[in-house]
Amino acid sequence: MEYKKYQLEDFLKDDFFVSWVKRPGPESVHFWEKWMAENPDKLPLLQQAREIIQRIKYKNTYQPSESEYNSILENVLRNQQPYYKNSRSSVWNSPLFGRVAATFISLVTFAGIFYFLTRGELEKPNEPVAKEKPSAITRYNPYGQRIAFKLQDGTEVKLNSDTRITFPVVFDSLTREITLEGEAFFTVARDENRPFIIRSGDLTTTVLGTSFNIKAYKSDQQIEVAVLSGSVKLSKNDSAALEEEILLPSEMGRYSPSRNRIQKENFDPMLITAWKDGILYFNRSNFNYVFSALSHWYGVYFVMEDGKKVPGNFTGSFFDKSLEEVLEGISFASNFTYTIKGDTVFVNNK
Repeated sequence: MEYKKYQLEDFLKDDFFVSWVKRPGPESVHFWEKWMAENPDKLPLLQQAREIIQRIKYKNTYQPSESEYNSILENVLRNQQPYYKNSRSSVWNSPLFGRVAATFISLVTFAGIFYFLTRGELEKPNEPVAKEKPSAITRYNPYGQRIAFKLQDGTEVKLNSDTRITFPVVFDSLTREITLEGEAFFTVARDENRPFIIRSGDLTTTVLGTSFNIKAYKSDQQIEVAVLSGSVKLSKNDSAALEEEILLPSEMGRYSPSRNRIQKENFDPMLITAWKDGILYFNRSNFNYVFSALSHWYGVYFVMEDGKKVPGNFTGSFFDKSLEEVLEGISFASNFTYTIKGDTVFVNNK
């Protein structure tokens, strides 16, 4: 099916789509959730089609009772009596019978439509309609990959590797709220009536329209929010003990659960956001940071075979390089050796 080319009426007529909305099963749920995640630009159209289908409640079609059937027939024949009272057989044989039958069918059809509109399938406008909460999509970007996509409101998202994001198919009328675990760069579509809210660990980031980076890996034991344009508000999810902080361009907020406070500082934009352009960038970075970045970038684990840390710092950048090429450059400048076995890199000081 070329669902990417579908318009509203195409979705409404598609049996597989209607079946998913009315009677979702494992196969249809898996297919449509995957399709929505891969085609976020189609989400408003898809949700519109879902709402139309959900508002139509199919119940029982109308069948007139025998007494209603006879009553309608008698009324028809009585109105036509001057034309056929000479003989019973003439009724069945005359052209008039065709007109009588057509009139009868029309009356029965009208009765069915009347019942349908007043008692049957479509819900009355003044009756409350239970609206389903828009379903949510969770996307996980594995190690060694970076992806970009747009949310339903036009917000641009770039996910770093080992990152999980959850967002609704369609944002509601009051807020735009998502959850994030990992690292992402956002360019938020401005909407002064609906703040954009990101929940990452214990921290809530609230914006109206801006571009910023959030790094919230569980392994880092801290959350970093760096603002490139506009402003954001940081607050604790469920505690009034932590004061709110407003971040302006070139400001970063670091939050550590153990300290329960936000530390505000300036940052190197290239160091924070180079990843979104496919660049590995280090500026006097210690090797805990270097190896952590390489782990996420290439999906590998680093093990220090002698139990010691690599001393010193490293400065440099790499674009579109393999793990072997990057390690060759870093190890030569930093005086260590390495061995790659599967997804594990064993490191030794020289």
